[in-house]
Amino acid sequence: ADIGLPGGGKFQDVDHTFQTGALPANRIPQISVQTPGNLTPNPGVELLSLFNTSTTPNPLEAVVTDLQGNVIWYYDVNPNPTTTSVLAPFPIKLMPNGHMLVNIVNGDLREIDLAGNTIRDLTWAELNSRLAAAGFSLGAVYINHDIAMLPNGHLILLVSHTKDFTDLPGYPGTTSVIGDALVDLDKNWNPVWVWDTFDHLDVNRHPRGLPDWTHGNAVIYSADDGSLLYSS
Repeated sequence: ADIGLPGGGKFQDVDHTFQTGALPANRIPQISVQTPGNLTPNPGVELLSLFNTSTTPNPLEAVVTDLQGNVIWYYDVNPNPTTTSVLAPFPIKLMPNGHMLVNIVNGDLREIDLAGNTIRDLTWAELNSRLAAAGFSLGAVYINHDIAMLPNGHLILLVSHTKDFTDLPGYPGTTSVIGDALVDLDKNWNPVWVWDTFDHLDVNRHPRGLPDWTHGNAVIYSADDGSLLYSS
């Protein structure tokens, strides 16, 4: 418990532990931990965002382990998998309020509490509807790879979308190029700002080739100057 006192002070209770029910053995990820020599690992827990393409035995993909690799918390992203649904936490992050923020591949953006209850949920289709309502001409294909949480409670989403080009050098005909955009969501998850690679970068500079042009992997907020660092 973390208690805020009327005068502004804070009181932290001691840690409490409780025993949960057993997990199906065939759904527990096979994890091994090695500690070289007599080194002591940093204290804490490990938050893992795993990816699985098999429907059997469908191991858990959003898990927290202790330093010995034992699963101590999980969120069942894909309880009923099918051969046509590939769902994975991509990524999952701890929010300042103690909830988890889960971006589900081929699914949606979801805030959950530690019991796994959905607090709020945003599909990419609803995101596109909100972008259009806010006057942004951006149609996200999916939310991917990373989310940055800002000090003011906003979220920066890394999304992918496509734009058609005709007869690019080395690519005759029409090429549907996949680029990235950053979308700033306010506290109510409504878009208030957009930055688009197609507006600022040269589509003819593509070290990885086309159509997967920028392939963004990370966005990080720099508290020193209020900038965003985008890795592509």
